[in-house]
Amino acid sequence: MDLLPRIAIPALVLFTLLSLSTIFILLPANHTQHNLTLPTTKPRIVVSLASFPGRIIRINNTIHSLASQSLKPDLILLSLPHNGTVVRFSKPLVASSEEIQLLKYLNDRFPGLFQVHETVDYGSATKLLGALEVDLARERRRYSDSNCR
Repeated sequence: MDLLPRIAIPALVLFTLLSLSTIFILLPANHTQHNLTLPTTKPRIVVSLASFPGRIIRINNTIHSLASQSLKPDLILLSLPHNGTVVRFSKPLVASSEEIQLLKYLNDRFPGLFQVHETVDYGSATKLLGALEVDLARERRRYSDSNCR
């Protein structure tokens, strides 16, 4: 079963943490060749950010700004490396208690909108791959729920 079109077509909107002017809308380049049609309903908008311990503390204003936009995203996803293991560094990084408190605060402040996703550190691709992991898991749950009925 080919899930890629179902993942890509809901238009994941990705913002880079360092340059919020960069926006990517992902659609398969050959969607017309495969007779894929764009959804007629509002596309799901996911804002995907990636960070790691030591930089998490900088996201507070970014998350508040994204959550207060006139066009609200369906999800603001923050991908963080498992156990602080970042490929670019020789030793694992540990989130400070202040960063952990901030993540708890953001989760409580924006329930259902803000989500932390722990994943493998893919470097700069973590923003995209983390979002795709979350969306694929969502599709699998939806598929298995529809088959259980």
